[in-house]
Amino acid sequence: MISMFVGLAALTITVASLLRVEPSEPLRPNALADDLAATVQAQWLEETKVRKLRDPGVLPLSWAATERDVSDDYELITGQQVGRVVKLRLEGRLEGEFDTVTRRLAIDYRAIRSGRLLVLGEPGSGKTVLAVLLTLGLLDSEVRADGGPVPVLLTASSWDPVADSMDAWIVHSLATSYYNGRREIPQLLYDRGLLLPILDGLDEIPESARRSAVRSINQAVGQDRAVVVTCRSAEYQDVIDGGGQPLRRAPVIEVAPVTSTEIIAYLEAVDWPDGTDWRPVYDHLRAEPDSPLAMALSTPLMVSMARRVYQRLGGSPAELLDPVRFDSRHAVEDYLLDRVIDAAYAPDKLPSGQIVPGSVSKWPAAKARGWLMFLARYLHQHRERDLAWWLLSRRLLSPWAAPLIGLGIGAILMVAAFLWTLFLDTDDFVELIGAPRTLENGKGDARPNLFGGLAIGAWAGTGFAVLATMTWSAGADRAPGRLSLTVRGSMDRLLRGFTTGLAVTAIVVVPVLAGVAISISAQGWVVADVQGYWALVLVGAALAVTVGLAMAVHNWLHAPPRRSAQASPLRFIRQDRRSSLVGALAAGMVMGVGVLPALIAGRVVAAMTQRAVTRWPRDGWFQGVDSVGHTIAVEVAAITGGQSLPLLLGWAVLLPGTVFALLILLTRAWPRFLLARLALAGRGLLPWRLMAFLADAREQELLRQSGGMYQFRHIRLQEWLATQKSGSPSTPNVNLPQALKRRGVVLAAIVAALIVVTRSTIGNLPDDLSQAALIGHIGSVDVVAVGEVDGKTVAVTGGDDRTVRVWDLSTGSPVGKPLVGHTSGVYAVAVGELNGMTVAVTGGDDRTVRVWDLSTGSPVGKPLVGHTSGVYAVAVG
Repeated sequence: MISMFVGLAALTITVASLLRVEPSEPLRPNALADDLAATVQAQWLEETKVRKLRDPGVLPLSWAATERDVSDDYELITGQQVGRVVKLRLEGRLEGEFDTVTRRLAIDYRAIRSGRLLVLGEPGSGKTVLAVLLTLGLLDSEVRADGGPVPVLLTASSWDPVADSMDAWIVHSLATSYYNGRREIPQLLYDRGLLLPILDGLDEIPESARRSAVRSINQAVGQDRAVVVTCRSAEYQDVIDGGGQPLRRAPVIEVAPVTSTEIIAYLEAVDWPDGTDWRPVYDHLRAEPDSPLAMALSTPLMVSMARRVYQRLGGSPAELLDPVRFDSRHAVEDYLLDRVIDAAYAPDKLPSGQIVPGSVSKWPAAKARGWLMFLARYLHQHRERDLAWWLLSRRLLSPWAAPLIGLGIGAILMVAAFLWTLFLDTDDFVELIGAPRTLENGKGDARPNLFGGLAIGAWAGTGFAVLATMTWSAGADRAPGRLSLTVRGSMDRLLRGFTTGLAVTAIVVVPVLAGVAISISAQGWVVADVQGYWALVLVGAALAVTVGLAMAVHNWLHAPPRRSAQASPLRFIRQDRRSSLVGALAAGMVMGVGVLPALIAGRVVAAMTQRAVTRWPRDGWFQGVDSVGHTIAVEVAAITGGQSLPLLLGWAVLLPGTVFALLILLTRAWPRFLLARLALAGRGLLPWRLMAFLADAREQELLRQSGGMYQFRHIRLQEWLATQKSGSPSTPNVNLPQALKRRGVVLAAIVAALIVVTRSTIGNLPDDLSQAALIGHIGSVDVVAVGEVDGKTVAVTGGDDRTVRVWDLSTGSPVGKPLVGHTSGVYAVAVGELNGMTVAVTGGDDRTVRVWDLSTGSPVGKPLVGHTSGVYAVAVG
C-alpha cells in the first residue's frame, strides 16, 4: 500500500512537470488581426453568395449626403480649420462588377479622415447590403494593409447600451462568434485599435435606449477610433430632435429610394411565367411615381419580394393596382410579405406550368408559416434579431422541464440498474440490498427478487433526478464551445476545473452534512454518531476530489483558441456536439474510475483518524503498518461486500460514470438544445429537424446568417410575422451575479454553522474507559459470548465476515486463528462444556449450526443442518 502511494506521488510529479511547459511566444497582434480578417472575409463572401449579391441583375444602390440636420459640425468632420475648403465625396452608386464596386466603396470611405460614417435610409433600402459591401471592400487585399484594422460587422440589436458599454459588447460578440467564447484575443485587438466596428441597425435598439447608444458610441470611440453605423432615417432623426448628441465627427449619408425607372428596368430583365404581365404596373409607375404601389416598391427589399412572389407563384401583378385593397404603402407591403412565405415553399415550375420533378418542398407552406411566426414572436418578445439556438432551452421550456428531464433519464437509469443487478447478481449482493431469498430444494437462491433490483434502480434514478434538477440551471446561458487540445496553459485549465469541481460538490455535500448534523443533534450525539459522521465528512471530501479531477479533465479539453474560426449556426452545432460528447465521456471515465477508490480512501482515513478525533478506542489511531493494512482490508470488504466483479463494475464504475457524464451534458449547449427542440417539436411549435428547416429558409431568402446565428431577412418581415398572433409568455430575467453572491453567503453560513456544531459536539464526548479494543473482524461484530478456556477468560465473537474469533480478555490478544467454516454471517454464539471440552456453538445466515473446540480451534463433528432460514439464536445445556 505504501509503495502504491509512492508510485502515485511520482506519477503526479511527472505529469505536472510535463504539463508545466514554458509558455510559447504569444502571437503578435498584427498576426491575430490578419487571421481574423481572413475569417471574416470568408464568412461574408459566403453570405453574399447566398444573398445573390454577386448576381449581375442586382438593383443598384445610390446614396448622397443627407439633407437632414443630424450631422456634427462640418469642421469637426473634416478635421480642418474654419475657412479651409475640404471636399468630401459623399455621393455614390453601387453598380457594376462586384469586386470593383466593393473596392471603390472602401476607397471612398478611407478618404474620410475621422474614419467614421453614419448611413441612413428607409426600411429595406439596402443599408445592411451597403455595410456588407463596405466590410468586404475594406478586407480587400488592395485596400487593407497587412496587420491593419479588421472591419467587423455586428448587429446592433443584440446590444443593450444601458447595461453594457460598446467596447465590452463588441469584445463579447467577437468572442462568441469567432473565439469559442474566450475574450482574450478580441480584447487585445480592440485595445490595440485593430478593430473597425460596423454597427448595423441602430434603430433596432429599443427607442428608450437609442440616445444612450449614441452617447456610448461617442464615449467609446473618443477622438481617434473609427466606426460605421447604419440606422433608419426617421429613428435617428427622432434621437437628434429629442436632444441626443449626433455621432461625433461622422459624415452622414442617406440611401436614396429606388426610382420608377430602376424598378421597371429590374423587373423587365426577369423571366416571368406565362400569364404574368407587368405592363399595367409599369404604366402606373410612370404615371404616378408617388402612388402607394410606387412608394412600396421604392426599396430593394420590396422589389425583390415582388419579383419572388410573382416569379414563383405566377398571377397578375395588376392586382396591386386595386385602389380598395391597396390604398396605402403598408397594404402593398403586407400583401407581399404574406405571399413571400407561400412563394418560398412553392415548387419550381417549367415554362409550361408543370411542376419540376423533385422540387416540391419537404416543408408545407402552412406549417412553415406557423413555425416562422413562432420564431418571430419569440425574437420580438426578447427584442432581438439574432436567433441564438443555445438560449431556446432556458427561454422556451417550462420551469418544470428540469425535474421532468431528470425523472425521465432517471427512470431509464433505474431500469438499466435493475436489469444489471438482475442478471449479474451474487449471494452477497442479495445480502447487501436486503432482498429476500427464494427457496429451491432447500437451498438459498442467490438471485434477488424483483424488489431488490428495483431498490438499486430506484436509488440511482431518484438520485439522478435530484442532481439533474440542480444541474440544469448551471448551463442556462452557456454558449457553444469547440474542442481544443493543447498542452499550453494546461495547469491553469486543470486548476480552474478542479476548483470548479470542489465548489460544485460543496454545494451538494455541505447542506447534506448540515442536515445530518442537525438531525443527530436533535437526538443527542454518541460516539457511534460522531464516528459515522466523521466517515461521512471524509467520504464527501474524497468524492469532492474525484469530482474536481473529472472537472479538471473536462476543462482541459477546452483550451483558449489562438486562431479565429468561421462562424455559422451549423458549424456551431457540430463543434459543440463534438465538444460535449468528448468532454462528458472523458469526465465520466475519470468519475467512474475514481469513485470506488475515493469511497475506500475516505472510509480508511476516517477509520484511522476517528480515534484521534473522538478518543475512541483508547489505544490510539495508529497501530503500525499492520493496522493500516487491516483497516484498508476492512473498509474494502465493507464497501465491496464480496460482490462479483461484473456487479461491482456496474454500481461502482459504470453507474457513477454514466450519471456524471449525463450531468455534464445537461450543462452544455447542444444537449440542451436537443431537448428543447424535441419538446417544442412535440408540441408542434417547431419542426423536428429545426436546423435543416432554418438552413432551407435561408436558401429561400427568408432568413440570413449573422455569424453563428440566423436572422430574418429583414426586420420588416420579422415584425410582420410577429404581429400575426399573440406573443408567447415571457421568461423572467435573473441577476446572476447577485444570485451567486447570495449563494456564496448562504454557503459560508452553512459551513460556519457546521464547524461550530461539530466542534461543540466532539468536545462533549466522554473518554473511552475500556481496557482494550479488540480489532480483527472485517466488517461488523454481531454477537459476543464469554467463557473460560484453559484457565483464561475469553470472548468469542462472530460477525458478518463469516468468521468466529477467540480473544484473551486479560491481554486483548487473539487466541489462535479465526474459526472459519460458515459461508455467511455469524449471528449466534454460545459457550459451554461438551464431554470435558470447552466448546463454542455458532449459528449463521447460512442456515447451519457449528460446534468448535475452543482449545484447538477445530470443528467438532459435522455442521448441524435442517434449518430453512438463518439461525439467530443458540444455547448450550
